[in-house]
Amino acid sequence: MSLITVTDDLKSVARGDLGIAPSSKHCSGRSCKELLQNAHVSPTSSLTLRIAEVVMFGTALVINLLLITAIICARKRCDSTFFKLLFLLSALFLWHCLFVLALKLLPIFLLYSFTYQNEASLYIDIFVKYYSIFLILVISFDRFCVFMAKRLEDIISSSCGFWVLPTLCFFIAAAATVAAVKVDEVKRIYVSGLGYVDYSTSTFMMTVTNYCSIVVSFSSIALHVAVYLWMRKSRSTLIQFGQHAIGRAERLISIQIIVIASLELIFLLIFFILPLINMDKNQLYFVISLYNILCSIPELLIPAFVLFTSRDLLQSLGQIIGQDNSVRSTKTTSLKGRIT
Repeated sequence: MSLITVTDDLKSVARGDLGIAPSSKHCSGRSCKELLQNAHVSPTSSLTLRIAEVVMFGTALVINLLLITAIICARKRCDSTFFKLLFLLSALFLWHCLFVLALKLLPIFLLYSFTYQNEASLYIDIFVKYYSIFLILVISFDRFCVFMAKRLEDIISSSCGFWVLPTLCFFIAAAATVAAVKVDEVKRIYVSGLGYVDYSTSTFMMTVTNYCSIVVSFSSIALHVAVYLWMRKSRSTLIQFGQHAIGRAERLISIQIIVIASLELIFLLIFFILPLINMDKNQLYFVISLYNILCSIPELLIPAFVLFTSRDLLQSLGQIIGQDNSVRSTKTTSLKGRIT
C-alpha cells in the first residue's frame, strides 16, 4: 500500500510509498516545504496522531518482543525455515521500533533534534517498509514450498540456501530506498501538530516502487490462498495429522487470509479514492498522516497471527511466565521464612 502525493494538476495524481510519512499537496506557486510549515492542525487532530503513533509503536514493540522471546525459548520446536524467517521479520520490526523511539517519538515529546535526524529516519522508514514486504513474500513462498514444492523447500532450508532470498531482498529494498529518495528528491521536515512529514520534487520513482509493493503484497496473499486450497483438496492425505488438527489449520489460515486481504483492500481503496476527494489542505495532511501511521497494520498482523495461533509459541510463553511466577513465589516464601 502507498502514500498519496497530490500535484497541483488535479488530473495528475501520483502515489508514493506508504513507508514515507505524509505527503505534500504540490505547490500552487509556493514551495511544498512552505505549505507544510504553514499547515494548521487542530489540537484534537494532533492528539489523535500522537495517540495513534504511540499505540502502533507499543503494539509493534510488544508483539515482536514476545515473538522473538518465544522463538528463542522454543528453538528446538521452532527450528523450521518458516520460524527462522519469521524471526528475521520480527527482528526487523523490533529494530525499527528502537529507531522510531530514538529518531521520532522522543524528539517529539522531549523537544530535541540533532544533525541528520530527519534524513536517517526517512531512509530507515522507507527501507523497513520495502524489506518487510519482501520478507513477508519470502515467508509466504516458504510456506507454499512446504506443501507444494518439496525440492525448493529443501534448497531454501539448507544452510546456504536459507540466506539467499533474504539477502537478495535486502539489497533490492536498499536499492529501491536510495532510488526513491534520490530520484524524487524526497525531504523530511518536522511540522508542529503533524509530526514528521515528507515532500518531494517529483513522484516518478515512488510511483514505480509503490505499484511494485502492491504487487508483492497481493502475491503473498495469493500464495496463502494456494496453500489453503491445497489443504482443502488434500484432506485425505493429511488425515494422519488428525481431523481436528487439519480443521484447525484450515480455519486459522482462512481467517488470516480474510483479515489481511480485507485490510489490504481497504488501504488500497483509500489509496485510490483519497486523491479524488476535494478537501481542505489541512484536512488532507491530517488524513494522510493518520493513514501513514496505520498502514503498517497488515504487515504487523503476520507476526501477531503466528504468535497467538502457534501452540508451541504459546506454550513457550506460558513456561516463561510460569517460571517467573515460580521464582517470585519462592522468593516470597524464603523471605517469610526468614522473618518468622
